Amino acid sequence: MFDLTVEAVHGDGSLKAPTWVHGFAFQSAPTGIADGFHLRAWLPDLPPTIDLSISRSNEVNGQDWTISLGLEGWVPAHSEFMFQVYGVNGQDLLLTLQGLSVGVPTDLGLDAIFEIRTVGEITEVTTSTHYVLSDRLDWVHILLINREAGSRTEVMIHDIPETVDLQASLGREISIDMTVPEQFRREGSAVGAIMMQQMQWLDSAWWPATIFLTDVPGWINLTTAPSLEFDITQNLAFQGTPTLDFRASEEGMSLYIEAFGRAINKRGDTILLAEGMTDFMSIKTTQSFGLAIRNGWGRGRAHVHPSQQCTRHPADGA
Repeated sequence: MFDLTVEAVHGDGSLKAPTWVHGFAFQSAPTGIADGFHLRAWLPDLPPTIDLSISRSNEVNGQDWTISLGLEGWVPAHSEFMFQVYGVNGQDLLLTLQGLSVGVPTDLGLDAIFEIRTVGEITEVTTSTHYVLSDRLDWVHILLINREAGSRTEVMIHDIPETVDLQASLGREISIDMTVPEQFRREGSAVGAIMMQQMQWLDSAWWPATIFLTDVPGWINLTTAPSLEFDITQNLAFQGTPTLDFRASEEGMSLYIEAFGRAINKRGDTILLAEGMTDFMSIKTTQSFGLAIRNGWGRGRAHVHPSQQCTRHPADGA
């Protein structure tokens, strides 16, 4: 075992130092890393071999953040582990793992990539994450702020099993694909709760799209997106209402989605609430532009509340 304590400073020394954390904290100069940075890292009782990296790369219409972490036999000194990166090209990335067993040898693995793309006024964030821990974790919190694009992305997962694979996308569409291996599933739910929110800064205001899931089963596949079929000669009540396609390994999950139209580049806001869901649910407009809600066998309730939906085809103007 060995302790790792690092403090590195570059520049004229005027940059405010980040707070010491059980993990890594990095502050970049507003004009770029080349002009200055301040790094603080504290990780006691590390095993002989560790794998740890965090990187950012520029891509067409956006950038990617990649985090890789591998620790076997690490003995945490605190219950939380934190990555804090501030001011890199106008972006902040904060990651917190809470619920580590202090003083107990722990295996921890994390591979995550966050792909950020700007499409018109909308910032779309896609993540692919593989997480492994020797014990269950209380919660994970991720916050990504992009000042250049005017976006704020937040993910929080509560009551996490030893292994989780998660693919998710927030933007014009919202999708979640999550799997927990069978040996780590409990009777009832596999994950306590998931919250995801994407906020867009437009016209001097924040426009959020938010999704809450509770009592999440062993695997789920969920996709919701604005309907793009319009006909001004037909019933306008449900035109533009987002579609939903949901499947799960078990029944019992509850879902809440609230999306302001500007957040997903559409006219009109939407609220969707579903309690005690079965293992299948589908919401879509019919050929006659009504609304069809289908689900599997079981008891549950669903509420859909679209407001100010598009009353003309987008080609006709707003």
